[in-house]
Amino acid sequence: MPQQLPAVSLVAVPGRRRATLEVAREIERRGFAGIYAPSVFSNMSLCEALAHVTERIVFGTSIAPIYARTVGDFAQSAAFMHEVSGGASVSASASVTRRRTCAWA
Repeated sequence: MPQQLPAVSLVAVPGRRRATLEVAREIERRGFAGIYAPSVFSNMSLCEALAHVTERIVFGTSIAPIYARTVGDFAQSAAFMHEVSGGASVSASASVTRRRTCAWA
């Protein structure tokens, strides 16, 4: 029985963002389980682009920093990705301080 390929972490660094989307297409073509973007270099923007360039792979943010955007903007971006991707997107947001950790999906 063949092993399923794992999900991968992908970062779109400045100057290589178009190439990163080509890598995402190849990741999907090869059958990896998913693509997750860590919270560097605008992971929500990468996920919005993935909604356009992929067809079936699950993708999402590993953790999206909630203080960098308004709640409404964050929610609209998540709704946009969900709609454009046909439901393939997953977003995780978190607030981390010394006093508390609060996460939801």
